[in-house]
Amino acid sequence: MAELIVEDMTGLENANSYCSVAEYRTFAELNDYDPLEDKDLVVFLARATNFVDSLENSFVGKRLNSSQSLAFPRVIEGSCSKTPHLYSMSNLKKAVLYAVVAQSEGFSLLPTTISKDDYISKEKIEGALEVQYSSEYFSKNVLSKFPIIERYLTEYLSSNVTQLSIYR
Repeated sequence: MAELIVEDMTGLENANSYCSVAEYRTFAELNDYDPLEDKDLVVFLARATNFVDSLENSFVGKRLNSSQSLAFPRVIEGSCSKTPHLYSMSNLKKAVLYAVVAQSEGFSLLPTTISKDDYISKEKIEGALEVQYSSEYFSKNVLSKFPIIERYLTEYLSSNVTQLSIYR
């Protein structure tokens, strides 16, 4: 079984998870989720962390240091003090823990195939004008399938840009 190295807000170079097995066990007991086997739990925690990190290009702030292995901790930009102000990871951890629950229920956080119809909308406007638009895939497709995870990640996401195309 692979070893989890949990990020401790210092920007570890070898961290591979935002949460520990013990944190999940406490969360599961508190929320009445079924316990998971250690080997499955370690994999689910690593995948949940990978899922969160796959959204890094949408996160606010910047990495604490360039050598850290994960997207967090992140520095709040514009801080006036010499000590960097870091974003709290409490909601990030909750998002990871709920992502573990989703995996335990059979959901794939990072599907390897998608259909453009899942995230591109088309509509005809009277007068032979057709509008086609899409929002960023992760924010409108993957996260929309996991609303509790989206809710906990909202504070870390910059506003999403929508792409718009108009055809005549």
